[in-house]
This record gives sequence, C-alpha cells and structure tokens, in this order.
Amino acid sequence: MEIDCGNKVLGRGGYATVFEGVWGVNRRPVAVKRVFLHAEGTRQEEEALRKLDHPNVIKLFHAESGIVLRFFALELCQASLEKLFLKEGDPKKYCGPMPPPLQVLLPTGHGTRIYPQNGIYPS
Repeated sequence: MEIDCGNKVLGRGGYATVFEGVWGVNRRPVAVKRVFLHAEGTRQEEEALRKLDHPNVIKLFHAESGIVLRFFALELCQASLEKLFLKEGDPKKYCGPMPPPLQVLLPTGHGTRIYPQNGIYPS
C-alpha cells in the first residue's frame, strides 16, 4: 500500500475516521480517511473529490483499498474551523498564521458557483 495510516486520530464521523499519515515514496504528510468499502456515499464522495480542483477544497491525492477498508490520502490542513473558534487558552486552538479575510472569502464565494458546474449540489 502507498498510504501509511498513522495512529494519531484527527477526527471521526459517522462512517469514517481520519488519521494523520503519509503517502507515496516521498512520504508526503497527508490526512488519511479510512472508511468501510461499502459505506453509503463512499463512491460518490470519491468521484466528487476527483472532479474538484479549487484552492479552497481539500485535494484527493490517492485512493486505495484493503480487504474491508478504503483509504483516501487527502491534503493535510494545519487548521480547521473547529480549531479557530475555540476559547482563548484552549490548547487545541489554532494560533498560527491566517490569510487576510478577502483572500479566503472571495474564492469561497466563487466555489459555490463551481460546484453546480461540476454536477455537485449541496444535500
């Protein structure tokens, strides 16, 4: 397997767990999403991620399957909205560099126009 799923859990959802891991011969740091092969929506999510190419959308680098699990090597982000809005003093709060608000908001607005063009609609 090209994806090495580490032990550090970054998050959990209804059908998946996301770990910090590495991918490829260069051992690039990635977020590894691990989901059961036959989980609802897995195929559609993978298709959507492969279609999208936008600076504000997490990139899917690689996907592979084990016996019962599907692994996705995704772009690893340093922060999340969850970590940005924690109370001051919380050790999990992100305190690193941030882009200017317009640099974030303008492409985000543009992204809402791109999704329907790619056949992706909010549920």
